[in-house]
Amino acid sequence: MKIKLTKRNYLGEGYWHYFQNPQTKEVIREECTKEEYLRMGEKGGAKYNPKNKGDFVWVQSSGGEINVDTPTKELGENEYTETPDGSVFFNVKGKGHGRGKKEDVVNDKIEI
Repeated sequence: MKIKLTKRNYLGEGYWHYFQNPQTKEVIREECTKEEYLRMGEKGGAKYNPKNKGDFVWVQSSGGEINVDTPTKELGENEYTETPDGSVFFNVKGKGHGRGKKEDVVNDKIEI
């Protein structure tokens, strides 16, 4: 079955802190710089771990994620982007995120 996708522009790699509300389990994410992210992994870097935000507790940080031209900088349902190396990243409703090659998407459609 071919799924119609909307193409988003690739903006580069992103770095994020994730916080969770222990009661509601809601997760929010906050953008950080590559330098902020990397220094947490250095010797003694735990002192740079993010502080809790009100009712939200820091749970993790991640780096090297795909940033696209959406308000959240994430791929929405049935969206895709191409990276400079020719990879395609997509998010298909009901199937989740995936990765493929540029030729996997033809006329903004992917075979799933």
